Amino acid sequence: NYKGSAVLTKVDVDGKVLENAEFKVINAEGKTVIEKLVSNEAGEVTATELAPGTYQFVETKAPTGYVLNTDTVEFTIEAEQAAMPKVVNVGEFVNYKGSAVLTKVDVDGKVLENAEFKVINAEGKTVIEKLVSNEAGEVTATELAPGTYQFVETKAPTGYVLNTDPVEFTIEAEQAAMPKVVNAGELANYKGSAVLTKVDVDGKVL
Repeated sequence: NYKGSAVLTKVDVDGKVLENAEFKVINAEGKTVIEKLVSNEAGEVTATELAPGTYQFVETKAPTGYVLNTDTVEFTIEAEQAAMPKVVNVGEFVNYKGSAVLTKVDVDGKVLENAEFKVINAEGKTVIEKLVSNEAGEVTATELAPGTYQFVETKAPTGYVLNTDPVEFTIEAEQAAMPKVVNAGELANYKGSAVLTKVDVDGKVL
């Protein structure tokens, strides 16, 4: 008589295998029956010595730079099989990186293209540069690990004043399946203005 086993393959959105993701296996009652299963160089997470029943793989630690996927993956160890049971192939389980979008506008809410930005992390290090707003005024940053970042404008659209205010946003460490794109809101560019006061020789306003 044998016990069952199952294998899950960790990949990124492009199908590249990911090692060092950590999992536990829970049974139908939600009790942890195996913990600290780590994906190997082939991205495989293997659970062995399982009695017949229904189980779930639960990710407890994402690979470095990726968002923890809080979805669970269910599988079943059959109660009857001829001779040695086949390893249950649970399929692939994807980890993602985060992304964020900022919209460039003028004071009237009109979208502005060709503004240029960089993205800096919490330590002030530039992680992406030369992001340019498109026709819809959108500046999109992708492939971001969980953490706090800032959009920083490096070049204003032609005819506008550079806005030196940074716009902060956060890539969450855990999300179900594919993370939503973080909406960092709007950042306005302005044009300048000037005023001159007319006076006579005695300082009387005219």
